[in-house]
Amino acid sequence: MLSPNPSDLENLTAASTRAQLAMLTDRWQTKGLDAPYQVGPGSLEWLIEGLHSCNLFSWHADDKSRAAQPDGVLMKHKRDLDASNLMRSRFMEAIDLTVADVLQLRPRQDLGSLYVNSETVGQIIDRLSVMTLKHHFLSRRLNGLEVSETLQRVDDQLFYVSYCMDKFLKALLQGKAQMLAYRQFKTYQPPES
Repeated sequence: MLSPNPSDLENLTAASTRAQLAMLTDRWQTKGLDAPYQVGPGSLEWLIEGLHSCNLFSWHADDKSRAAQPDGVLMKHKRDLDASNLMRSRFMEAIDLTVADVLQLRPRQDLGSLYVNSETVGQIIDRLSVMTLKHHFLSRRLNGLEVSETLQRVDDQLFYVSYCMDKFLKALLQGKAQMLAYRQFKTYQPPES
């Protein structure tokens, strides 16, 4: 994926990630997104794009599954949602494995004074992705004071998650933090379509 070089992560910030996610959301809402990406070799930026494609696809599949429709169509949307969520997990893992590889992080028991975050970099980026979608769709569905208050809450949450991401990445880059690349170990496999 990436050559093991810490400088590859220095440009990864919450602000750059949020800008990338917002741009992708606008582009896909205009041009459409037929299916989520598949995990494969690529840059960290491409993996983030792939993760976001899964979240946007899942958002729409979930909307479709809630609409009144025949059971067969509903099951197709649910299978699409399961497949997208499985791919989403794989993208988070790929991001984490890339970060761990670039920073040469290995599982260890002697954490000492190292900062350990409860979420991995991939999980934090996933959270930013979902919150970016929430902001995008809420801003188009609500109006008046309700939208202002709701979007302010989402903006506040985005600020906190962004702060956590930047703080964690900085500590990782400085060798003051440790991250374990989590494996999801999904026990279900969506049926082949």
